[in-house]
Amino acid sequence: MINVAIIEKQRQCHKDSDLAMMGLKRAITWHDLKHNVLCICSFLENNQIGRVLVLSDNNEEAVFVQSAAASLRSPCLFLDPTLGIAEQVRCIQAFNPDVIVYSDKHWELAQTLNRHVSRKLIHLRTIGALAPPSRLEDVLDIAERKHLELYSLTSGTFGMPKLVFRDTSFDQRRFDYFIGQLGFDGTERFIAAIPFHHASVMGWGRMFLSIGGSLILSDLEVKSLASAILTGKADCIVCSPQLITGIANYLNSSGKRVKPAMKFILVGGKNFSPVQKKAVTDYFGDVVYEYYGTTETGVNTLAWPDHIKQFPFSSGMVLPGNRMIFLDPNMQLCRPDSGGRIAIQSYQTMKEYRNVCEDPFVQIDSDRYFVTPDYGFMKDDLVYVTNRLASVGCTVDIYSIENAVRNIQGVKDAFATIGANNALDILIASSRGESEIVWRCRNVLEQISQQSTVRIRVTQEIPYSPLGKVRVNEINYFLQGVSQ
Repeated sequence: MINVAIIEKQRQCHKDSDLAMMGLKRAITWHDLKHNVLCICSFLENNQIGRVLVLSDNNEEAVFVQSAAASLRSPCLFLDPTLGIAEQVRCIQAFNPDVIVYSDKHWELAQTLNRHVSRKLIHLRTIGALAPPSRLEDVLDIAERKHLELYSLTSGTFGMPKLVFRDTSFDQRRFDYFIGQLGFDGTERFIAAIPFHHASVMGWGRMFLSIGGSLILSDLEVKSLASAILTGKADCIVCSPQLITGIANYLNSSGKRVKPAMKFILVGGKNFSPVQKKAVTDYFGDVVYEYYGTTETGVNTLAWPDHIKQFPFSSGMVLPGNRMIFLDPNMQLCRPDSGGRIAIQSYQTMKEYRNVCEDPFVQIDSDRYFVTPDYGFMKDDLVYVTNRLASVGCTVDIYSIENAVRNIQGVKDAFATIGANNALDILIASSRGESEIVWRCRNVLEQISQQSTVRIRVTQEIPYSPLGKVRVNEINYFLQGVSQ
């Protein structure tokens, strides 16, 4: 989140009553934000706390802590509480924090984790009340003498989350591009619709706050987000395809005919199918954008509203400052239109992983590219992602399979992956009878898939994580005992 120098700059540009943030429990003015951040800066410095791990839902105190850490250039990491205990412990050990700051909701989890890692525990709500505020000049002086260390975690969809490390910030360059291209002017109200432990929401929140916009917090539930959008409380959002589709469907079914005046809806992280795009754009209009990127490389492509309409299978064009190539199984260059494993060179790219002995880079001529776990191709300067399973050797166009299954009558949603023994595993959300949906699905697959083994399970809902992902262990649980 933004540091106290930027907070002070915006405080001077705003009235005393202007809001920087609408929290879950209270409204926060720019003056309030500065005061709370400086109090936490004082506590961290007085107690010689250099590295902070946060275990929290999205709330105002979590923003204060992250901004205080950013102000002091102290490494700060938000941990995903939905991971298994063993995975969380390994993440904590790799990051090596001086303190674990936790919210009410995660008190029990914090105690459990601390039996494994033995760190100082501090309740999120009390940390700002434990010391008087620091002087702004002192905080700036401390930060000036420190090297920048930025950490984030990958989602851990297919195993252990990776600790991503950067020692330079790309914020200003990326902010300048999006502000210039999209015309953001500081009047925006950005609602955080993704858990803080995902790097993307922090980045977009920083951008809007840095130009004087406001940050809106919510409980991340569809009904709450839809209400905030409908009432005009929020006009910008970044979220997963499942979430924005759920919001659009909820608003449509609620009988509310007044369309909210949204400025910017950015969707990514997973296959944003043409069916979903149509539902979202039909309701919200030409304010829907799609991105492709990774935690390791940032935002690398952007599909504008006209791309969404004309090329609904595409994830848009490669953004300035990014280069994309496609590799064969031997890590050699492919023709972009023939398809291969996606590799990216970007000013946003991480320096290294800090918890795995893995070199994810490849040198092509004199250029260093990050090799993603994704497969795709490029045609007419547009990028098409076909699966995010390239790291396990998958070249199947998983996204086309999902898109075809979603078009089956009675199917609400679909998720496909390659499972054990190269089986095509499909989860389908439908309220129809399982035998009918499976029969229709197999008929469709006969036309588009060459996988010899297919396992299909129909369920009421697909078990997405708050990031819009489906973890491998969830898939295996749902497909236990399913015939092939």
